Amino acid sequence: MGIFTGPQKRYIDGIYAKLLALIGAGGGSGTVTSVGLSMPSEFAVSGSPVTASGTLAAAKADQPANAVWAGPAGGAAGPPGFRGLAAGDLPVFAAVKEAVSTPAISAGALALDLAAANVFKVSWNANVTALTLQNAPATGISFAFLLILTQDAAGSRTFTFPASCKFNLGSALAMDTTANKANRLLFMSEDGGATWHVNLVGKSYA
Repeated sequence: MGIFTGPQKRYIDGIYAKLLALIGAGGGSGTVTSVGLSMPSEFAVSGSPVTASGTLAAAKADQPANAVWAGPAGGAAGPPGFRGLAAGDLPVFAAVKEAVSTPAISAGALALDLAAANVFKVSWNANVTALTLQNAPATGISFAFLLILTQDAAGSRTFTFPASCKFNLGSALAMDTTANKANRLLFMSEDGGATWHVNLVGKSYA
């Protein structure tokens, strides 16, 4: 194809100029006087509408504490939103499993880390003179744990409870100190571990 000159060049240049004009105009005509932004309720919109110049913006809106993003709690399907958990949101557990910790008695001291487990299995191979209960949940949360004390072959080991431990009917627990016998103690607290209600739920297990 040769290079256009003269009238042909002017003709081609004219078509090209018309094409550029059409592209620049978007292929149509008209004006926009206001542009707004609409978003779902979980977003907060600012800068809307824009009537001359400005910026449309959307940010996450504040939600109630402990709300989760989920579909309807029941009934027909629907758009998701923020709400509290419902019973149907939680899985059904076939069995409850608890971690078991096996702390040792050291120089008469027994320390139980309540953040590590809810069941503690202890070889009662020495007298316990100091029981320390660490990392209890905060006040207002009901918490319980099980302590399994099994006497060693010598037996007759003793156990001293801290003042924070309170017993049924106000009396100390009558644990079995026979050699190789196990005792099961349930501890419960609702005040961050300041007070523990202690029950002997079983003893004399071989």
